[in-house]
Amino acid sequence: MHDRLTNRLMIIALCLLFIILGIREMIIGDIGLADLFLVWFIDILMIYVCICDARQNDRVILQSFRWIMFFTWPLSIIIYYVWYYRFKGVLRILLWGAIFWVCWFLGGLFGYLLFLYQD
Repeated sequence: MHDRLTNRLMIIALCLLFIILGIREMIIGDIGLADLFLVWFIDILMIYVCICDARQNDRVILQSFRWIMFFTWPLSIIIYYVWYYRFKGVLRILLWGAIFWVCWFLGGLFGYLLFLYQD
């Protein structure tokens, strides 16, 4: 039960990070160090979501695979879910991708509106 709640809170945190990323990209525009840190936070949270998911299903993700996941993100996250869930994993990845894209888009729209009405 604890891991499910933790997973949900991490997904909410990921959505907030994508909103912040959208706002930042719209207001500043250029890619900078802040983008790198945001992507690292997103990467680490997604890996932790996979770790909690594995714990829920009585599986183990080895420490070495966690490092591989860190350096090959987002491809490793897709491989993890397709490997363990087959077709349901593909659907889960597509759903999360759509949700995160919408969050990024809404953040960019909010940033645009802030920029537009700043004067």
